[in-house]
Amino acid sequence: LKWFEQNYEKVFKNPALPKEKIPKKAAVLYEELRKMRKERFKAEREAKTKPCPTIDEKDIDIEAIMHPMYPVPQEIKETLYNGISHYQEGRYKYLKLRNKSDPHEKFRHKETYGFEYGWRIRET
Repeated sequence: LKWFEQNYEKVFKNPALPKEKIPKKAAVLYEELRKMRKERFKAEREAKTKPCPTIDEKDIDIEAIMHPMYPVPQEIKETLYNGISHYQEGRYKYLKLRNKSDPHEKFRHKETYGFEYGWRIRET
């Protein structure tokens, strides 16, 4: 299309060519393209000037946006501070306990596509 637009005047509006050799369909096509392009640019310009829709802040659950995971139960959180990982306590035990729970028990929603395979697997 770009070649057609750039060379339209050279090829089709060339005064050296006889009128019989100038294709009539090319002129019609060129005019249709110009009209369609004008309409598209006008629609794009109008879309840019439209204001974005406003969202009511009352409908947004800030807690779900800020924290993708549910809070850790207190009894599991306490294991984090008891002992050291070298003796399989503290962080080591905390991570093992967190790993035992299912993803849907830890996360509010599926974070990645990998969660599709483990999400609510015990219910099936």
